[in-house]
Amino acid sequence: SLACTSTAGKMNVTVRRTAARAFSTGTKGTGAVGVDRTRQSRPIDWSALSSKLTSDGARSEFARLRATYGEIQGLANTYAEPPSPIDFAGYKAKIAAPGLVEKFEAAYNGVSYPKAVARELPEGR
Repeated sequence: SLACTSTAGKMNVTVRRTAARAFSTGTKGTGAVGVDRTRQSRPIDWSALSSKLTSDGARSEFARLRATYGEIQGLANTYAEPPSPIDFAGYKAKIAAPGLVEKFEAAYNGVSYPKAVARELPEGR
């Protein structure tokens, strides 16, 4: 159990624990963990949070946090669905250069991206 004496410290601990829970939904037995994208998040009451701020510096940082959160939510919504597959057959019918589309298709199919693996923070356990 983590104990903090300051309000900022308590908020920091809460964030760590929340982040650790968000990354603890991995594949059994592999040691890999990932984010559960199917879990619905609770709405944030920004006005209730901002009403507790007392200094101008805190309000400024809070505004930055809210803007960053908005940007991340926007990107998450933009890229929520996987892109549509490339229609290589259609390009083969349209492009007359022999072997060009096949080279691009082979290069495209040969690309492999590393899996993103998030590890739990030691203090979050």
